[in-house]
Amino acid sequence: MESARLATADAVLLASAWVGFTARSMGVRTLVVKGPAAARQGLRKPRASSDVDVLVEPHRFEEFVDRLVDAGWQERSAPTTPRIVELHSVTLLNASWPIDLDLHRFWPGFLLEPAEAFDVLWASRVEEEFAGIAVDVPDPPSTALILGLHTLRHTAPAAALSSVAPLAEAARTVFGDQAGSLLAARAHLLGATETCRPLLETVGSDLTAPGPESDELRRWRLNAAARGTSSAWLVHLSEAPTRRKVAIVASALFPSPRQLRLLHPETPLGPRGIAGAWFRRLGHGLVALPGAMASVRGFRRRHRPDPRA
Repeated sequence: MESARLATADAVLLASAWVGFTARSMGVRTLVVKGPAAARQGLRKPRASSDVDVLVEPHRFEEFVDRLVDAGWQERSAPTTPRIVELHSVTLLNASWPIDLDLHRFWPGFLLEPAEAFDVLWASRVEEEFAGIAVDVPDPPSTALILGLHTLRHTAPAAALSSVAPLAEAARTVFGDQAGSLLAARAHLLGATETCRPLLETVGSDLTAPGPESDELRRWRLNAAARGTSSAWLVHLSEAPTRRKVAIVASALFPSPRQLRLLHPETPLGPRGIAGAWFRRLGHGLVALPGAMASVRGFRRRHRPDPRA
């Protein structure tokens, strides 16, 4: 007899409850972020989700991932390409579930040390009920910042204000006249005043002029402006020792067949498929190179240490 397929919406609720229950049974602090909780808080419209996002206290992250793997989930293979912003999550799959679990060791854009940022989020957490189980989630101000950073992390500066406009409108509805002050205060605690500045400005926060740009903030801005992976490869190349540069260029242009298929799952089978994918990758890279070089030159100028220091 064919087993019934779990509906995606039900799976999101059940997985949220199961993950929250499992974490509590282990004494691991986790927060289920975005998803239905954000809709219930009025900060996004209800929408179909295909995953559950979970922020895990950093020093117990591997232990928690291992527990879920022991329960039948498998880590999705990911290409080992360089990143401008450190890899912060793993995706777990299970053939019996129609959704993924995205586990995050930190949330990009909160520029505190990950453990400190988690403590701030945890201190203001609230509970939401999923499938009859109380689950810890960020409170509405933290949720608004999490959603804002999720939107802004791959949004070019020219489009930043328009990209957060729907969220800003929702925040003004939820928080009223206190939206600007509430979100600015929470962003300050989380080291997100600059990364979330477009959202804060849109909700009317009273912000001071930007201060010195940290290395983390430079990387955040370069990552937001980047299109594709060319900028990440160029940053990696610029920071690598001379003896490694030729190998890095070769990996960027001609990744191994396994890496190529992880990057481009549509690659046809066989040597001709690999050769064609390499050729297309080279062409796309050449088109993206001028813009990526301009972005990285700006990053390196700001990144260069002051010789007077």
